[in-house]
Amino acid sequence: MKKLALLLGSLCLGLSLPWSAQAGQNFTYPVDDPVFSITFPDHWETEVEDDTLTAKTPDEAIEINLWALDHEDLEGVGESLLEQAAGEVDEIIDEWIKDFKLKSSDSFELGGMTFIELTGSGVDREEGEPLIVSVDFFSPDGENLFVLMYWGEPGAENTYANDMKSIVKSIAKQ
Repeated sequence: MKKLALLLGSLCLGLSLPWSAQAGQNFTYPVDDPVFSITFPDHWETEVEDDTLTAKTPDEAIEINLWALDHEDLEGVGESLLEQAAGEVDEIIDEWIKDFKLKSSDSFELGGMTFIELTGSGVDREEGEPLIVSVDFFSPDGENLFVLMYWGEPGAENTYANDMKSIVKSIAKQ
C-alpha cells in the first residue's frame, strides 16, 4: 500500500495545487483558491505527498487516496473525459490489484456535486490479500476533476462505517 501512495503522487506531476491542513483532520484544496474541503476523523493517519492526500485507519485496514487529475492531460468533456480518467485509474488498479472485477457503477449527488462511483474487488499484488476497491470521480468547480479512491480489507467498511460516512459527507465546495 505504501508504494501505491507514491504511484498516485507521481500521477500529479505538473499539478501545483497544494493541500492545506487546518485544525484536526480538515483539508482544503488548493490552498490559494480552495474548491473543496474534506475532513478525516482525528484517529486516522493522514499524509500529503506530491499533491496526493492519503488517509489510513489506525489498523491500516482502509486506505483512502485523494488527488486531482491533471486537466491539461485530459481532453474532452462529459463521458469522454470520464472514460480517460477511468483509464488512468484502471492502470493504477492493474498495477496494484490482480483479478480485479468491477461489481457496480453508480452516481450520486452530495453537496451540490455529482459523484461517479465504481466499485469492485480483487487481490492485493504485494500481500495476496483480498481487497474491496471504490473509486469516485467528482468536480466541485466544473473545471478540476478529482479522484477519491478507497482500498480496504473485506469487512473493514463495516468496522469503519461511521468514519467512512462522515468522511464522504464532509466533502464540501468552498
